[in-house]
Amino acid sequence: MNKKNTKSIKDLKKIIKQHLLDSLVHSYRKISYNKPDIPKSIRTHALLISWGGSGYMKPASGTWGTLAGMPFAFILAYLTSPIMLIVFSAILFFVGWYATYKYEQATNKHDASEIVIDEVCGVFITLSVVPLELSYYILGFLLFRLFDIWKPYPIRNIDKLKTPFSVMYDDVLAGIFGAITILGIQWLNI
Repeated sequence: MNKKNTKSIKDLKKIIKQHLLDSLVHSYRKISYNKPDIPKSIRTHALLISWGGSGYMKPASGTWGTLAGMPFAFILAYLTSPIMLIVFSAILFFVGWYATYKYEQATNKHDASEIVIDEVCGVFITLSVVPLELSYYILGFLLFRLFDIWKPYPIRNIDKLKTPFSVMYDDVLAGIFGAITILGIQWLNI
């Protein structure tokens, strides 16, 4: 890689970081002003659990949250590697678990529709096994949403636990199911 390409990649990374920061600040302000029912003490948690506010989009907030997470997955996979999405998903899992706990404690709502950080965490897992191609990303999205909505065993059992951990973990399992399905499709050369 020559110096020009290295500089271009560094510039691209800087632009992406600035855009993400600007988006988060804008979303935080939007949540602060448009959601007065959210206590000030958890507005940062609300920003996290709603993945920058996408969880407040209706109908099908889980689908909107998943879609909002996909560009982040692509950028992170492009800048590192697709398999690194597992690491990012693990970080999101623990951040999401804590933020969900704080949000549920403050709002007295379990697994509220605006909580979509779990969908982002799960779709990152599914997308960790696909190449950086639009067709695979669409397939990953569809398979993840299928397993997240259908909730086959043991996902449904986890979902019934009604804890902040289960909010996050059922989507991790849906992501794993999606990833296994994609690996099977790749193995069969379909």
